[in-house]
Amino acid sequence: MEESDLKDMSFASHMSFLTNKRLHELFMMRDAMGVEAGTTFAVEMIMAYGSSLDAIFKEIESVLDESQRYEVLSIFSKYKNLLYKENKTIQDRYKMYEMLSVIHRLMNSYLQMFQYFFRIEAKPLKGIRNTIKMMGWDKDESISGVAKK
Repeated sequence: MEESDLKDMSFASHMSFLTNKRLHELFMMRDAMGVEAGTTFAVEMIMAYGSSLDAIFKEIESVLDESQRYEVLSIFSKYKNLLYKENKTIQDRYKMYEMLSVIHRLMNSYLQMFQYFFRIEAKPLKGIRNTIKMMGWDKDESISGVAKK
């Protein structure tokens, strides 16, 4: 591997670290605002929750496909229509909160498509018997007696 390759890998790793750190801070703020909005239904807290979701959306929209962007933006549009309504009822505030909760879940599911939050991986095989099995040698008649001993 050449030195320039190492620099590129280092740069990519550092940028991933910075991006993940920035997103983590936004997620922490979003979660706090979401809890507060969901327990008080105060317009100010719902607006703060919406703003935190909007900030996250701006960070991730470049990796979303057209239908994903459209889905989030159409819900934001409905949310904003209620936001600008005069004399919001408790039902209006609840609807606003629910719309933002849907956006929250959608963005999490879109990020999980990239295995952003967690990965499901098989444990690595260990030992000679597992190596024989992994290589398919346990089905090879010429060496199957060796694997069973």
